[in-house]
Amino acid sequence: MKQFAVCLSVIVLVGGGSLHAQKPAAPRESNMLSQVQLTTESQYPSVRIKEYTLITDNVDAQRADAEAIMQVKMEVPRAMQTKDPAQFDRVLARDFVFRAEDQFHNRADYIRDRTSGEDRVKTADYQNLVLQFFGEVAMLTYRNIVEDEPGGPSAWKAEMVWSEMFVKEDGRWKVSALHCIKLNMLNDPAPAAQ
Repeated sequence: MKQFAVCLSVIVLVGGGSLHAQKPAAPRESNMLSQVQLTTESQYPSVRIKEYTLITDNVDAQRADAEAIMQVKMEVPRAMQTKDPAQFDRVLARDFVFRAEDQFHNRADYIRDRTSGEDRVKTADYQNLVLQFFGEVAMLTYRNIVEDEPGGPSAWKAEMVWSEMFVKEDGRWKVSALHCIKLNMLNDPAPAAQ
Protein backbone atom coordinates (compact mmCIF):
# COMPACT_ATOMS: atom_id res chain seq x y z
CA MET A 1 0.00 0.00 0.00
CA LYS A 2 1.40 3.31 -1.02
CA GLN A 3 1.39 5.78 1.82
CA PHE A 4 1.84 9.46 1.28
CA ALA A 5 2.12 12.01 4.00
CA VAL A 6 2.26 15.72 3.56
CA CYS A 7 2.84 16.78 7.15
CA LEU A 8 3.93 19.99 8.85
CA SER A 9 4.99 21.12 12.30
CA VAL A 10 7.86 22.63 14.28
CA ILE A 11 9.32 22.81 17.68
CA VAL A 12 11.04 26.09 18.23
CA LEU A 13 13.17 26.67 21.28
CA VAL A 14 14.38 30.15 22.00
CA GLY A 15 17.14 30.63 24.56
CA GLY A 16 18.43 33.76 26.17
CA GLY A 17 21.69 32.81 27.84
CA SER A 18 22.35 30.53 30.75
CA LEU A 19 19.34 29.01 32.44
CA HIS A 20 20.75 30.05 35.83
CA ALA A 21 21.23 33.66 34.73
CA GLN A 22 17.60 34.19 33.77
CA LYS A 23 15.21 35.87 36.16
CA PRO A 24 11.77 34.39 36.64
CA ALA A 25 9.25 36.03 34.36
CA ALA A 26 6.98 38.55 36.00
CA PRO A 27 3.31 37.64 35.96
CA ARG A 28 1.84 38.75 32.67
CA GLU A 29 -0.85 41.37 32.95
CA SER A 30 -3.33 40.60 30.24
CA ASN A 31 -6.85 39.56 29.62
CA MET A 32 -7.72 35.92 29.93
CA LEU A 33 -7.18 33.78 26.86
CA SER A 34 -10.28 32.90 24.90
CA GLN A 35 -11.23 31.14 21.69
CA VAL A 36 -12.49 33.26 18.83
CA GLN A 37 -14.00 31.75 15.68
CA LEU A 38 -12.81 33.61 12.56
CA THR A 39 -13.59 33.13 8.88
CA THR A 40 -11.27 33.29 5.91
CA GLU A 41 -11.47 32.85 2.16
CA SER A 42 -9.28 30.71 -0.04
CA GLN A 43 -8.42 32.03 -3.47
CA TYR A 44 -7.95 28.41 -4.55
CA PRO A 45 -11.18 26.37 -4.93
CA SER A 46 -9.30 23.11 -4.31
CA VAL A 47 -7.85 24.32 -0.97
CA ARG A 48 -10.81 24.54 1.37
CA ILE A 49 -10.40 26.52 4.57
CA LYS A 50 -13.45 28.47 5.68
CA GLU A 51 -12.98 29.09 9.38
CA TYR A 52 -10.48 28.67 12.17
CA THR A 53 -10.20 29.19 15.91
CA LEU A 54 -7.78 31.78 17.27
CA ILE A 55 -6.73 31.39 20.90
CA THR A 56 -5.92 34.91 22.03
CA ASP A 57 -6.13 37.56 24.69
CA ASN A 58 -6.41 40.32 22.06
CA VAL A 59 -8.14 39.41 18.82
CA ASP A 60 -7.83 42.92 17.38
CA ALA A 61 -4.04 42.92 17.80
CA GLN A 62 -3.62 39.44 16.27
CA ARG A 63 -6.27 39.36 13.54
CA ALA A 64 -4.01 40.61 10.71
CA ASP A 65 -1.21 38.17 11.59
CA ALA A 66 -3.73 35.33 11.92
CA GLU A 67 -5.11 36.04 8.45
CA ALA A 68 -1.57 36.26 7.02
CA ILE A 69 -0.83 32.81 8.44
CA MET A 70 -4.05 31.39 6.97
CA GLN A 71 -3.03 32.70 3.55
CA VAL A 72 0.41 31.06 3.89
CA LYS A 73 -1.31 27.83 4.98
CA MET A 74 -3.33 27.85 1.74
CA GLU A 75 -0.18 28.29 -0.35
CA VAL A 76 1.40 25.01 0.79
CA PRO A 77 -1.10 22.60 -0.85
CA ARG A 78 -1.23 24.95 -3.83
CA ALA A 79 2.55 24.59 -4.20
CA MET A 80 2.05 20.80 -4.17
CA GLN A 81 -0.47 21.17 -6.99
CA THR A 82 1.75 23.34 -9.17
CA LYS A 83 5.04 21.63 -8.17
CA ASP A 84 6.66 25.06 -8.41
CA PRO A 85 9.85 25.28 -6.28
CA ALA A 86 9.57 29.09 -6.20
CA GLN A 87 6.16 28.83 -4.55
CA PHE A 88 7.60 26.60 -1.81
CA ASP A 89 10.52 29.00 -1.47
CA ARG A 90 8.15 31.88 -0.68
CA VAL A 91 6.35 30.10 2.19
CA LEU A 92 8.97 27.88 3.87
CA ALA A 93 11.33 29.36 6.48
CA ARG A 94 15.09 28.99 6.06
CA ASP A 95 15.26 26.37 8.85
CA PHE A 96 12.09 24.50 7.80
CA VAL A 97 11.75 20.82 8.76
CA PHE A 98 9.15 18.21 7.89
CA ARG A 99 8.47 15.17 10.08
CA ALA A 100 6.14 12.22 9.62
CA GLU A 101 6.21 8.74 11.15
CA ASP A 102 8.80 7.39 8.72
CA GLN A 103 9.99 10.59 7.05
CA PHE A 104 12.21 13.53 7.89
CA HIS A 105 13.15 16.27 5.43
CA ASN A 106 15.07 19.49 5.70
CA ARG A 107 13.92 22.40 3.54
CA ALA A 108 15.83 21.50 0.36
CA ASP A 109 14.90 17.80 0.53
CA TYR A 110 11.24 18.62 1.18
CA ILE A 111 11.02 20.96 -1.82
CA ARG A 112 12.78 18.41 -4.05
CA ASP A 113 10.51 15.59 -2.81
CA ARG A 114 7.30 17.56 -3.31
CA THR A 115 8.20 18.94 -6.74
CA SER A 116 9.59 15.75 -8.30
CA GLY A 117 7.22 13.09 -6.96
CA GLU A 118 4.24 11.60 -8.77
CA ASP A 119 1.70 12.69 -6.15
CA ARG A 120 -0.32 15.77 -7.05
CA VAL A 121 -2.86 17.13 -4.59
CA LYS A 122 -6.33 17.43 -6.13
CA THR A 123 -8.16 18.78 -3.07
CA ALA A 124 -7.31 19.62 0.53
CA ASP A 125 -10.23 20.07 2.94
CA TYR A 126 -9.29 21.53 6.34
CA GLN A 127 -11.15 21.03 9.63
CA ASN A 128 -10.66 21.98 13.27
CA LEU A 129 -7.94 24.58 12.65
CA VAL A 130 -6.66 26.12 15.88
CA LEU A 131 -4.07 28.93 15.88
CA GLN A 132 -2.19 30.45 18.81
CA PHE A 133 0.64 33.01 18.92
CA PHE A 134 3.69 32.95 21.16
CA GLY A 135 5.39 36.25 20.30
CA GLU A 136 6.99 35.92 16.86
CA VAL A 137 6.08 32.22 16.69
CA ALA A 138 2.65 30.71 15.99
CA MET A 139 1.33 27.17 16.27
CA LEU A 140 -1.44 25.81 14.06
CA THR A 141 -3.04 22.40 14.55
CA TYR A 142 -5.61 20.88 12.21
CA ARG A 143 -7.06 17.86 10.48
CA ASN A 144 -7.36 17.63 6.73
CA ILE A 145 -8.55 15.25 4.07
CA VAL A 146 -6.32 15.28 1.02
CA GLU A 147 -7.17 13.64 -2.27
CA ASP A 148 -4.58 12.82 -4.92
CA GLU A 149 -5.21 13.71 -8.55
CA PRO A 150 -7.18 10.78 -10.00
CA GLY A 151 -6.37 9.00 -13.18
CA GLY A 152 -4.06 6.21 -12.18
CA PRO A 153 -4.22 3.06 -10.11
CA SER A 154 -2.18 4.67 -7.32
CA ALA A 155 -4.51 7.63 -6.62
CA TRP A 156 -5.10 7.96 -2.89
CA LYS A 157 -7.20 9.76 -0.31
CA ALA A 158 -6.06 10.30 3.27
CA GLU A 159 -7.11 11.95 6.51
CA MET A 160 -4.21 13.54 8.37
CA VAL A 161 -3.68 15.38 11.65
CA TRP A 162 -0.98 18.07 11.68
CA SER A 163 0.95 20.42 13.90
CA GLU A 164 2.56 23.34 12.13
CA MET A 165 4.80 26.14 13.37
CA PHE A 166 5.18 29.54 11.78
CA VAL A 167 7.89 32.15 12.35
CA LYS A 168 8.20 35.71 11.19
CA GLU A 169 11.13 35.91 8.81
CA ASP A 170 12.05 39.14 7.04
CA GLY A 171 8.70 40.59 8.13
CA ARG A 172 6.62 37.73 6.66
CA TRP A 173 5.07 34.67 8.27
CA LYS A 174 6.57 31.40 6.99
CA VAL A 175 6.22 27.71 7.84
CA SER A 176 9.12 26.65 10.04
CA ALA A 177 8.02 23.11 10.87
CA LEU A 178 5.38 20.72 9.65
CA HIS A 179 4.68 17.51 11.57
CA CYS A 180 2.23 14.85 10.52
CA ILE A 181 0.82 13.48 13.77
CA LYS A 182 -1.54 10.89 12.29
CA LEU A 183 -2.15 9.44 8.83
CA ASN A 184 -5.22 7.39 7.97
CA MET A 185 -5.49 6.14 4.39
CA LEU A 186 -9.14 6.31 3.32
CA ASN A 187 -8.61 4.06 0.33
CA ASP A 188 -6.14 1.35 -0.64
CA PRO A 189 -4.55 2.40 -3.91
CA ALA A 190 -3.09 -0.32 -6.07
CA PRO A 191 0.68 -0.57 -5.80
CA ALA A 192 2.56 1.16 -8.60
CA ALA A 193 3.68 -1.13 -11.40
CA GLN A 194 7.21 -2.44 -10.89
